[in-house]
Amino acid sequence: MKVIIANDHGAVALKKKLSDYMQKKGFSVINLGVDDESSVDYPDIARKACTEYLKGGYDFGILLCGTGIGMSIAANKVNGIRAALPQNAYAARMAKEHNNANFLVFGGRIDYPETPESILQSYLDAFYDPESRHGRRVAKISPPIPASGLKHLVSWKLKTEMTRQEKESAAAEIKKRLEALNGRIPGLLSLTVRTPLLSSSDGDLLLDSTFSDEAALQGYQTHPKHLEAASFVRSVTESRSCSDFLF
Repeated sequence: MKVIIANDHGAVALKKKLSDYMQKKGFSVINLGVDDESSVDYPDIARKACTEYLKGGYDFGILLCGTGIGMSIAANKVNGIRAALPQNAYAARMAKEHNNANFLVFGGRIDYPETPESILQSYLDAFYDPESRHGRRVAKISPPIPASGLKHLVSWKLKTEMTRQEKESAAAEIKKRLEALNGRIPGLLSLTVRTPLLSSSDGDLLLDSTFSDEAALQGYQTHPKHLEAASFVRSVTESRSCSDFLF
């Protein structure tokens, strides 16, 4: 099995414990979380893990924060993710059998009635039958993912000479201008600007957008409204990195 695991500063020890448990079982564990207790923002980590999972090739994912609540809320806002926050082994089994959860969420500061390893194992031992009544119900809570599409990610570094206040103002203006393009450009399915990013990131802002296809991305990049917003972005940034992937 290939598994994603990601955590914030509230669950470093538990992340390691569950990672070790899965590695002993021969799982390939991809760590997208933090390994020290320096404060970070859980929504950024949840989004990063969910985005990676949706690229394909993973069996399931695990998210962890102090209580698990924040991570589960953030993850369940991502189309295609069903994140369960089991309080015991029974709930973990039901999360698989009844809900076909593709992420389990744990809290590093929660006192569980059973070991987190046994809760995880209950999920691993469970089976989901898509032909059962549960398949019908899961379909009703899962918005359809396009059969194909394109994810477009761009990160920017704001100009070094800018003051902190100037950077905050510029970031807010970039977010405002770019997110205003939602619903205004054909083929643009979603667009979100995220800031601030993790301290380990090379950039200060991340553009996370999804298009129906490559032609839609090209249309977006040449659209007058995007060109107007991009002109402002260039005026306040000094570097840019971009990546695209089809799904």
